[in-house]
Amino acid sequence: MSRQTKVRTPKEIEQIFNVLRVIVAIVIAMLFAFLVVLFVSEEPLDSISKFIFGPFATMRRFGEIISKMIPLLFTGVAVCCLLGGLFGMAACFIPAIMYVKCNSKPIVSSLMVNYVCMYLAVGLINHAMRDNSAGYNAYATFDKTAVLPKLVRGTDIHLGLRYPSGTAGTGEHHPGDHYYAGGGRTFSL
Repeated sequence: MSRQTKVRTPKEIEQIFNVLRVIVAIVIAMLFAFLVVLFVSEEPLDSISKFIFGPFATMRRFGEIISKMIPLLFTGVAVCCLLGGLFGMAACFIPAIMYVKCNSKPIVSSLMVNYVCMYLAVGLINHAMRDNSAGYNAYATFDKTAVLPKLVRGTDIHLGLRYPSGTAGTGEHHPGDHYYAGGGRTFSL
């Protein structure tokens, strides 16, 4: 009885490679972090165990992870949609105009525009948007009126969690959904 082996397509090989690449990057980063902890900590095994399992030890800690994720997710989606489209349009427009008017090679001019865009973004992040009163890369805090209401009492998980998932503003709020508004108050949408 002959055993047949499945021949993988280039797309399947690329998908497997992409997954393995991410896994290897995570493992290398974790090993590097473990080595640093090993040399710095007096109790390295306890520190490593708290590093891995600490965020899941209590509801409050898990809530902190989620609450720190929400603004990043929310802001990332909004910025990528808006500015990505605008800058992408400009980045394509400039090499096209240079090709039509100056007969330049599109690959060369598009590479140059890519570098300009990259350094423009880095400059904005490190200079224009930075809070200079902090001693590190930080940005100004939000006013109290700009803070979203909390979803889970005792954590910082707030209503912003529903926006990136696509359920806010679409009418998919269920009867009886109550949200914690702070100070012992709740509200429903």
